Amino acid sequence: MATSPKAERIHALDGLRGVACVAVLLLHVATMLELWGEGGPYPLIPGTPAVVVFFVLSGVVLSIAPLARLREGRPYDWLGYYPRRVVRLGLPLVAAVALGVVAGLVSWTLGSTGRSATAIDFGGTAPPGRP
Repeated sequence: MATSPKAERIHALDGLRGVACVAVLLLHVATMLELWGEGGPYPLIPGTPAVVVFFVLSGVVLSIAPLARLREGRPYDWLGYYPRRVVRLGLPLVAAVALGVVAGLVSWTLGSTGRSATAIDFGGTAPPGRP
């Protein structure tokens, strides 16, 4: 068995993680756009189970390399792992937050009344019918 990280990659797991991501994305889009109205048939898009599947598969994928090295009797380089992981996850996170802030500002400027925290009236009064 080759020891390079690319050779040890299991593409089927990546594919399943991708399917789970698409299911979660579709659920979020359907919820935001209210495609089926209030309380629509959201069980058709298994978003919550897809999140669980994604995280379980991610844990399996992340543990393959350290376990392979331990099986060979070599220690895993955790001090080298964490900086790579921070760069790999941190840069897309910063980009996503920046795009989200820009999208939120554009939406707010255009007067969007979509389902967002800025469209909710926080008057502090109880909803009708509640004490």
